[in-house]
Amino acid sequence: MFTRTVVIILGILLMIFALSLSSCGESESESASETKPEAAKTSTAPKIEEVEVAKEEKRVVETPVVEATAYKLSADDCTDPLPEEVKLGATLMACDGSTITGTLEIPVVPDPVICPEEPNLDNLLAGNIKDGVIINGVEGTLVEESHTSCDGNGQTGCIATSAYKSADLSNLSVGNIKAGVEIAGVTGEFPSATYTLSGASATADLTAATFDAQMKMSTSFEYWDEAGVRYTDTGDTDITEDNIKDGIVVFGTEGTAPIPEEPSPRDLRAGVTVNGVTGSLKTQCRNAARVAYFDGSFPITNDSDGGGVGDGTAYWYETLSDWSALDIIPSELPVGFTADNYCDENNWSMVTATSYKDELSGLTWTGGQIEYDWAGAVSRCAALGKRLPTQKELMQAYINGIANLRGTAMVPDTDKVFWSSTTNPVSPSGAYALHLEKGEMLNGFLKTGNMFVGTLCVD
Repeated sequence: MFTRTVVIILGILLMIFALSLSSCGESESESASETKPEAAKTSTAPKIEEVEVAKEEKRVVETPVVEATAYKLSADDCTDPLPEEVKLGATLMACDGSTITGTLEIPVVPDPVICPEEPNLDNLLAGNIKDGVIINGVEGTLVEESHTSCDGNGQTGCIATSAYKSADLSNLSVGNIKAGVEIAGVTGEFPSATYTLSGASATADLTAATFDAQMKMSTSFEYWDEAGVRYTDTGDTDITEDNIKDGIVVFGTEGTAPIPEEPSPRDLRAGVTVNGVTGSLKTQCRNAARVAYFDGSFPITNDSDGGGVGDGTAYWYETLSDWSALDIIPSELPVGFTADNYCDENNWSMVTATSYKDELSGLTWTGGQIEYDWAGAVSRCAALGKRLPTQKELMQAYINGIANLRGTAMVPDTDKVFWSSTTNPVSPSGAYALHLEKGEMLNGFLKTGNMFVGTLCVD
């Protein structure tokens, strides 16, 4: 009985192993049976009933034979098995009480084989297979993509390089690109009327087309420097043709104002320079000194500055008149005086041989060493379209250095008296006369009878 049981176990194990190997085949045969005739179906697998019986028997006998390591036979089964009939490692007690150790090796049942699913051939298309490759009878037509490096503006589908980099195009708009510049196919429009500069307002722009006009208007305009900083300003309405020198164009306006004559040095006060011309006209005329006349002749010891006559220095108390009795007009400047205080012939301009203009007073003096009485002098000047100078005009001529013109055709001799047109209020029969070198004003010259008084006319 024991021997039969072992044989049944071995049979069950073999059938299980056979079933695991044939399961994939059964799936294929079932699929194939749909197209083969019924009579052609064959199978070597055991019948379903036999498999079920075998499985049932395995559940009954497996534990005592395969899993047990020691098993005692009952008295009814007292027929000793051979060791090769007992599972390897299992022990049984023989009928006589001895131990039987099994040597039967039972084969290990392999893991069941997992059959792959049938392939989905829906995607087995020529467009999904590389060109030139055949799979399951389908030749591919898919051409591999080929990319070159970007080498131009606005290209796509190329490989970025150091010169043509990839970029975030979210800010790539016409309003962010300089006008006339193209980037990635986008041509800029900044700045423009649509995309204005920072700070732009309704104030008129200063443009090339309106520049000249705006420079001469009082309305405001705005402009920007090279750094983009905004400025506002207004024009100047004084820019007119009347205010611009004749022949000069300013902001499109040609001037019509007369061109002034170039000033002469005698038109400008000494020390003043205009348009490169330095004036020579002396207005603060004072008497000059002659040191040699005083040194040793008129000693002064109580002078306020601590100096004195004879020390070789000219002081204000050593000034002289222009009387030619000294043989020379004094020209030495006392301490504290300047050259602008010495008025000489440079204050006078010759008009004709017998006429000179006093640049300080603006009077033109005409002489010629002609002597008349007072009435004759008045008539002579009137005949020339001129007049006799007044007392103060004569005095001013002396102050302005007329004595320095002695020896000229106008005043060959200045060591004499010249008529003024001013009458002595105390004695109306007399008129004031001036000695041109001494600067001495005489008030008692009778108008009649004095035929040797010099005559100078002014206009």
